[in-house]
Amino acid sequence: MAVRGTALAMVLATTLLAGCEPGPQSQFDTYQTRVSSVLERPAPAAVPVTPIPFPPQRDLQLTIPDLRVGLLDMLTLNRCGLGALVAERNSPLGRSADHFSRLDYEWQLIQRLDACHSEDPQTRLWLADLARQKRAVLSARFWNALVSSQELRRALSPRPAPLAPDASLVETRQALLTLLQWRDGVLAAETPRSSKALPSLPPLTPALESLYRDRGLARLLYSLELATARLNQSAQQIEQASLDDACPATDSNRAVRLRGALGHYYGGAIQPWLTGLDRQFRATAPLLERLLTPLTPQPALSPWRQRYGLGLQSQAWLAFRAASLRHAHGWQRILAACAARHPAP
Repeated sequence: MAVRGTALAMVLATTLLAGCEPGPQSQFDTYQTRVSSVLERPAPAAVPVTPIPFPPQRDLQLTIPDLRVGLLDMLTLNRCGLGALVAERNSPLGRSADHFSRLDYEWQLIQRLDACHSEDPQTRLWLADLARQKRAVLSARFWNALVSSQELRRALSPRPAPLAPDASLVETRQALLTLLQWRDGVLAAETPRSSKALPSLPPLTPALESLYRDRGLARLLYSLELATARLNQSAQQIEQASLDDACPATDSNRAVRLRGALGHYYGGAIQPWLTGLDRQFRATAPLLERLLTPLTPQPALSPWRQRYGLGLQSQAWLAFRAASLRHAHGWQRILAACAARHPAP
């Protein structure tokens, strides 16, 4: 019993210590405070981080014409084995289903319409026309399902919490790939030549559940904004320092301490985190760009998409890269000037 209690205490202690590890915010604070101390200048003021939220669902929904099937037509569908599927869709539970469930229903319906054969020419024409009308709005149904999914909306709204340095978005990217399979399948089904049967597509529920569990994407989008703000703040701190601040003629050791602050506090803690952001966004951005390309112009989506959804041309990514270069160039300039003032013996 005593051994169990000791083991539990060790686990709790380890958990508490892990929870107290400094995150990127506090690491930037320590780095900037140390640089300010060496420069003998005030620490920079806090900077706001203002990510762009994903737009409301109502602003992104597309209008889909309502296609009704009469009672006489239901008899034909019953003969094709579709009666139970249609009845399920028209039940109270079916009418309250989410957009992805409705999309899955429409996909199954078209598959079965394609497989339904009739000896009557008029019935064959009617079945083919019904399948054609259903195909024509598949992409709109997919888009409505996409922008209304609480799991995806949760993932696409930047969350004010930094991404962990060792975070992996593998599960998130796999979920996005599943959604892209549906997108590609839907678009292929709408093409004029698409008279062939629809293929089977992977189940959506596991992908949506993984998006709900993993907040990595929301943290990544926020972290790009946070990193950009703090890098620009740090760059400004260095840019505003004069040569006498960084390496006065009477103190040749100040430049050494300044270089030490850069190597220890930035290179040792912050740089690995920034490298992780770079790697994760490069791997995820192309999937987001493909998935969130609207079928028709979407003015409400434009601010979010320009910021995060244009792949490696996204504003947030370009701003992050620019801030990284600005920070590096600021240090290169001041350290080169100090080396010229106090050349190595």
